[in-house]
Amino acid sequence: MVLGRRPQARVRLRRQLWPPYNSDEFVEPYSEASKRAVDLLRDIQEYTSDELREGAAGVLRLMASVVTAYHGTTKVVINANYMVPRHPTADLARRGRFCTKDRRDDSFCCFLELEGWANDDHGFPKGLLLPVERLDEEASADALLMGAPWALAHGKSYLVNDTLQLYEHLSTHENEVVRAQVKQYFERHKDQLRSFISLPVAPPADRAGFGRWPAIAVVNLQSNRPRLMG
Repeated sequence: MVLGRRPQARVRLRRQLWPPYNSDEFVEPYSEASKRAVDLLRDIQEYTSDELREGAAGVLRLMASVVTAYHGTTKVVINANYMVPRHPTADLARRGRFCTKDRRDDSFCCFLELEGWANDDHGFPKGLLLPVERLDEEASADALLMGAPWALAHGKSYLVNDTLQLYEHLSTHENEVVRAQVKQYFERHKDQLRSFISLPVAPPADRAGFGRWPAIAVVNLQSNRPRLMG
């Protein structure tokens, strides 16, 4: 009897872990959210700033739902946010995180400002400002931060599998104070943020020369567990 039950147990386990992409619980809300996102793009010029923020939050929730479905378990909590580049000013340099405060504002390439969350009920900071360093060595004053700043500067995604294992991501950063601040930040938020990926948003095809950066924004997807992408 024990031997007869083992295959059934394996089948039940497999069903529990399999991503529910084909379930009605996932497909119906995903389809509805996709339609709303398309409708938003069609009439985007007619929306108010508040409506655009709500639309952006809807797109973030859509992305988070896809990753959640991939994991196939309610124990993994996925959240998302988006950041936009701001030209450096004295005020941004003063309020920026993870950078020294005795620098000229024009020594930065720009700052990334956190604009909104898919779900902002977890106590994460709003309006977070991250410095983006200049890539040319002669003009740069510090090393480029991992994550969103790196993704914006290079126009490529950046993945961190475990925010408590950051040696490979911070070992080349020469500023010891900044390294300590970054580690403390992730230690403080370890229950909500254990892995993440930063995805650069490319400019529209007809605006390839938009701005001075290879991306117009950065979307960050994060998990409360290590290995966001499996």
